[in-house]
Amino acid sequence: MPDPANTSTRVPLTLPEVRALQLDLLERFAAHCAAHDLRYYLCAGTLLGAVRHQGFIPWDDDIDVMMPRADFDRLVASWPEASVPGPVSGLALAAAGDPGYPFPFAKVHDPSTLLIEEYDPAPEYGVNIDVFPLDGWPGGSLSRRLVRGLQGVLQQLLLVRMLAPSTDRSPLRQAITRLVRLLLAPLPRARHAGWITALARRGPADPELTGVQVWGYREVVPAAAYGEPVALPFETLTLAAPAAYDVVLRTLYGDYGTLPPAEKQVSHHRFQAYRLS
Repeated sequence: MPDPANTSTRVPLTLPEVRALQLDLLERFAAHCAAHDLRYYLCAGTLLGAVRHQGFIPWDDDIDVMMPRADFDRLVASWPEASVPGPVSGLALAAAGDPGYPFPFAKVHDPSTLLIEEYDPAPEYGVNIDVFPLDGWPGGSLSRRLVRGLQGVLQQLLLVRMLAPSTDRSPLRQAITRLVRLLLAPLPRARHAGWITALARRGPADPELTGVQVWGYREVVPAAAYGEPVALPFETLTLAAPAAYDVVLRTLYGDYGTLPPAEKQVSHHRFQAYRLS
């Protein structure tokens, strides 16, 4: 395998090249799920793109899918070795517990590439798709508010710990970032992410309400909105979406059919991607 640390082997990838790789990863991931009876759904901006644009949101540059927690756990536990023939042969899966991997969700990635995000230190993985677990929310409104609030604090602290230094932030924010990183330095980031996962797993096994708890979204959606997946077009593919995807999208985005103002039609991700030769 090429050495990611050797910059002479890196060939920069354009956005169209990154998208082509992501689409290939998504197609192979979906085929693997079909072959192993694993349920997945398009998620977040990828679901919105499928419904509104029949593909990528024009200014987006990543792929998100979600899986019921049981299917997510099976995916991680049974991920095949690269040498095993199948749709994902040659691909890799990064998940909680892997050395240097700090997230409470998984990434299916292409190890012949390198994607460097603005984290410090930056985890090493290739061009990827994000795979999020769906977890149940507590039934009581007070319990649910407490869990959402605690998840928000834990996730924001983890993100602050990962942020690379930037002069774009105010002096106060820079000082707070340094203080948080200093105070939490003795706690490994992987263990921090493990707390987020452990809290999400405490939800009911057969919930009335569910959502992606572990990262960013924390949406509360009726579990019945997912159900038996329906097929939606995404670029050249046909992929699985929540049964009531309108309910899911309205919960996340409100009037999702209306385009945002032009100044907000920008990517929220910052990364550099390379082919390793």
